[in-house]
Amino acid sequence: MIGGYVSSAILAVSGAAGILVPDQIATALDTTFTSARGRAELRIVYGALAVMGVWALVTAEREVFIAVGVFWLGAAGVRLFALAVDRPRKVWTYWAYLALEIVVGLAGVLGSG
Repeated sequence: MIGGYVSSAILAVSGAAGILVPDQIATALDTTFTSARGRAELRIVYGALAVMGVWALVTAEREVFIAVGVFWLGAAGVRLFALAVDRPRKVWTYWAYLALEIVVGLAGVLGSG
């Protein structure tokens, strides 16, 4: 279950970062805001992620840890899809986030047994 805790904690912390320091998160993701609404939407999405991570940690249920792992793997899959569709700049951070998503996704799914 350690993998489930790690995967969920990383989700909670990254979500909290998006709530508390959205401008720094946007910069790290090579994203800019064109309006206060854009900043609010980033906070909202990251807030939902934080709540999901915290919920997994509080309940400590295998199925919830697996769901968090599947979330991370889904993010990795969409990141790969975006390479073909959006053709983002392929800087080292893009690959680092992909690696993180795969590692913590597998930790959540496989480390929750």
